[in-house]
Amino acid sequence: MDSDVRWPRASHEDGMSTANDALRARIGAVRAMAPKIQLIANAAAAPRMADVALAVGARPIMGCTTVEETVEVRGKTDGCVLNFGTPTTEAIAEAVEVDEINLGAGNGGRVERVLVMDPVGCGLESRGRRARKWIEGLRARARVGGVDGVDAGRGRVFGYVIKGNPSEIEALLRLTVDSSEMKTKTTTTTTRVSVGASVSCTAESSVVDGHGVGTGEKKAGHIFDALQRLCEVTGCLAVVMTGKTDYVYTFRGERWSSDENSCEALEKWTGAGCALGVVVAAFIAANGDDLFSALQAACQWYRRVARRCADEFPELGPFSFQARFFDELYRESCAYGSQV
Repeated sequence: MDSDVRWPRASHEDGMSTANDALRARIGAVRAMAPKIQLIANAAAAPRMADVALAVGARPIMGCTTVEETVEVRGKTDGCVLNFGTPTTEAIAEAVEVDEINLGAGNGGRVERVLVMDPVGCGLESRGRRARKWIEGLRARARVGGVDGVDAGRGRVFGYVIKGNPSEIEALLRLTVDSSEMKTKTTTTTTRVSVGASVSCTAESSVVDGHGVGTGEKKAGHIFDALQRLCEVTGCLAVVMTGKTDYVYTFRGERWSSDENSCEALEKWTGAGCALGVVVAAFIAANGDDLFSALQAACQWYRRVARRCADEFPELGPFSFQARFFDELYRESCAYGSQV
């Protein structure tokens, strides 16, 4: 999109009108459905995640302080964000049910009640172990003979999406892919599968430094290879890696990357990435007939609104930016929801 694009568009003079209309429809679908999203979130990000959920037209459900609450709420919601942050004990994480999807069951490819797994801080050893145990638990419960508990032909997958910044994805690769290949001795090269990021638990770790993955198309190819391997080993529906460039890879082999769409203002307040996870969960719930497009739309809209706010109001500080950003998400959600 050209840098001078402002939303909502009043006319359809360019060749992107179809894409814009499709994106508007997906935004509006969230407001029209008002999906209930269970938030199992870390303490620092929880308030902003709930506010963003309300702004985009979803209904945040915060019941997750005990195992009993977690189980009860999960059965009453349309989606879930499982954030491996401060309140997420092993017992609560294990209590979160993830549906196993039989892709040959004649459901037309629609996915429902999808969980978004956000591996926050998995560069920390203790938290990383918890995330790996959760993933391995899914595979163990569904194991049918394959080493990863998933059909070789990908006829069965688990109803969750992994969403993280480059550092978090890098940590998961080392925890799951490296571990799997060591156990099964399937590694045929000394080159580690990587997205080229350092493993850390700090905000600046969202940068892909390119080490070991090259630049340009070569870098994108290496990153998608790593996301594909992570998707295969974990048995998830898709992997979404967010940062200066957003990447989406689905179990069907669909792949998409954004233009350089970084918005510096999103890096100045806590929970911006976690809040994007809520938008992803809401878009999947309301647009489950096309998972791939729903994931693209969620990332595109969130970044686009943020960039526009930052461009039009460069004088705003972090707190004022949040208010303006939330207001713009709400305004567009209401505008497009009324057209559904």
